[in-house]
Amino acid sequence: MSTPQEREYIKHLMGELREDFERYAKEYQQPRDLGALGEFANLYRKARKLKTLMWPGENQSPGVEWREDLRTIVKEVVSHGLLLLTDLDKQSGRMESWRTDEEEEDEELDEDDPLRKRPPRRRRVAARQFGARKPA
Repeated sequence: MSTPQEREYIKHLMGELREDFERYAKEYQQPRDLGALGEFANLYRKARKLKTLMWPGENQSPGVEWREDLRTIVKEVVSHGLLLLTDLDKQSGRMESWRTDEEEEDEELDEDDPLRKRPPRRRRVAARQFGARKPA
């Protein structure tokens, strides 16, 4: 179990990862048309760099210096992991049931609030997945 300080720092790291992820997306803007297998190759390439830097004696190419430091490579592994999850969720259809900003705002309302017009998310998702009509 993590400490409260570690949990707060993880929240900070998530914000940092998001900023880096968005910056990299703007810089590279390459088409990602290879799907999950292509993204796995990118993830594996970064993981090999990480292994080389972390374990002494694992350097497959003596004399080769990586331009990224250890921390940067770890962040890139996490980013490629997120892209891989995105590709897997696209393939499985899970991404289609992801909620929109409007749905998030509706769920922030108190459950007992009479102004709450939409049913709980699980019923909306089930309705979409199984073709049932949307509840009123």
